[in-house]
Parts: sequence; C-alpha cells; structure tokens
Amino acid sequence: MSKETKEYTDQADELRKLFNEVQEESVQSVPVVDGVNEDSETDQKERDVDILNLPPRKEVHSTNNKRTRVRLSGASLRLVIVVIIILVFLGGAYYFWGQELMDVITSI
Repeated sequence: MSKETKEYTDQADELRKLFNEVQEESVQSVPVVDGVNEDSETDQKERDVDILNLPPRKEVHSTNNKRTRVRLSGASLRLVIVVIIILVFLGGAYYFWGQELMDVITSI
C-alpha cells in the first residue's frame, strides 16, 4: 500500500515541477537585442504544442478512424462457405439444364 501511495505522490511532484517550470519560463523576460527577440523564434519552434492548452480528451478521441470489421466465428464461416457452394452448384445446374431444372423444382 505504501508503494502505491509513493507512486501517486511522485507523479504529483513531477506534475508540480513541470507546471512550475512552465510558469517560470513565462515570467522570465528574454533580453532584446537590436529590437529583435532572438529566443522567441527558437521558443516558437521548440514549443508548437502548449501542454497546458490542449483540447479535452473527449474532443480528440471523438472521431472514429477505424474501419468496421466483421468477425466470423468458425461455425459462421463454415455456414457462409456452404451457402456459397450451394449457390454456385444451383447456378451451374441452371446453366446446364435451364428450364428442365425449373420444372423439376416446381413439381416437388
């Protein structure tokens, strides 16, 4: 139990340190040389994503980019294969015997 509590406090400490670093960076002024801020360009390149202004997780993960996948169990797959074989057999029989096959089927 104490190990779990230690992990939670460690995680909170890391977050506090990160938050304090971000606040300190925003408070510190960058020296201006010849009216141009040299570090502003590098800061902009380094920090494209502001970790404190991220969108909510719900918005980010609301779109479903995965394709719908149909999963068939072994029995279902066998059933589908048997139905396809029967349809192919009936199609071939109709091609060879045509109207005679239809007469036999309707007489049953």
